[in-house]
Amino acid sequence: WALPGLAGAMVRAGRTGRAGGRGLYLWRQGRPLPDPEVEPLLAAWRRGAGMGPGAAPVTGDEIAPAVLAALAAEGARLIGAGRAADAGAVDLLAMAVLGLDAGRDGPMSRAAEQPADLTAALSARIAGALPPARRGFWRGAAEISRG
Repeated sequence: WALPGLAGAMVRAGRTGRAGGRGLYLWRQGRPLPDPEVEPLLAAWRRGAGMGPGAAPVTGDEIAPAVLAALAAEGARLIGAGRAADAGAVDLLAMAVLGLDAGRDGPMSRAAEQPADLTAALSARIAGALPPARRGFWRGAAEISRG
């Protein structure tokens, strides 16, 4: 059995994470430090996975909107497949399963509050960096953002 994807590539390169002292970061005295050897490993993995070489990474400010777009896209698929009654049901399920704060809105209502152009542009950029067979999910997220 082989660990797939990026995690497998890291393990094969001897990067087992905190326990081994290096993974995506160098671990020193329990703290993660940047590792200059990681970027070439990531670039090689991206090429092997068919991802575009010039793909811009998701920035820190884009992580939360990207996660919300992904959750909302999957929620819309659940509704479309008849596995959830509506967006409210998806939000309740997400709050229960993901441990989201029950006092706040779930991913469907929060994603609906995000600017549609931000979600669509971010989703399109992420989709463009992926191999064609893996782009559909993010194109779906862009569609959800447009209503």
